[in-house]
Amino acid sequence: MAAVRRNNFILVANYFKIGLVLILNNKNMLYHHLVQGGIWFMLPIYILGIAVVVLTGILTYTTATKRLDDPDRLKKLREIILFLGTFALLFGIFGQIVGMMQIMDIVEREGDIPSFLIMGGLRISMLPLSYSFFIFLISLLSWFIFRMASRRIS
Repeated sequence: MAAVRRNNFILVANYFKIGLVLILNNKNMLYHHLVQGGIWFMLPIYILGIAVVVLTGILTYTTATKRLDDPDRLKKLREIILFLGTFALLFGIFGQIVGMMQIMDIVEREGDIPSFLIMGGLRISMLPLSYSFFIFLISLLSWFIFRMASRRIS
């Protein structure tokens, strides 16, 4: 039982280490996507992503150090992580819808627009959705791993 918990902790720690290396190596890309994808949509998605990572770290630490004072607290923390990831996904879908509406408005107003410009606009409108989908996957994976771990503990 302790070996399984230790292996889960090592797996999650390596997962965060890989994520941090990717983020630190791509600082310019993150800033560029923040500006391109629209700061009103990308900034809240970034904040939700940071919250998911921090709460998952807290949950990992709490589970690994066996500080299981209140199982209901851990369940609430898992549910908050899943909620934040789902909210990020829905916010990203909303961001893409707004981006698509802006593209359609420009096409309607200007008339004949080259297809490469339309495809560029579609690519930009996909940025909030792709980041939020990644955050949703992280939160879903975290929720599932810790749900299985709590079932093994109890």
